[in-house]
Amino acid sequence: MNQLPRISSDLFSDILRQSEPPPLARLGYVGECTAGLRTAQLMSLYFDSYQRAIQNGLRGMFICDGEKLGGVIEGDHSAVNKVWAMIQHDERNHNIHLFEQNEISTLIYDGWTMHVKDSFILNLMYPQCNCPIRDTDNSTTEEVLGMMHSYATYLRQAN
Repeated sequence: MNQLPRISSDLFSDILRQSEPPPLARLGYVGECTAGLRTAQLMSLYFDSYQRAIQNGLRGMFICDGEKLGGVIEGDHSAVNKVWAMIQHDERNHNIHLFEQNEISTLIYDGWTMHVKDSFILNLMYPQCNCPIRDTDNSTTEEVLGMMHSYATYLRQAN
């Protein structure tokens, strides 16, 4: 009788490890725009936010009113860290602070969303920016950034 070859436990472990999904991460941040950004520079900042998310397979949101900015990015752990490094080194913003950084098992965002000042200009300059874009102002930005921070605090306390 023919016997089936034995599979070593190391090989079996390697196969299981390869089938596991990559670790996921969520990161939330707030900061300020560099003073004196012109409209074209803001639009470029908005579009770069979109491009970084799409090119790296990330989900989440970006909000900016021309003075304050913030965002939540989630997805593959290495992609989140890569984009976070880009954000930290972007000269169009400063005083960037994390309010959330966690490994996660579930993504909560369906895609990428932006809440920005002068969204109609963004749509004119970058029609390829294919995600939900909503207009925002200073009071809306304060409210949304506050909600993001409160939600992160709630999650930390729940765990």
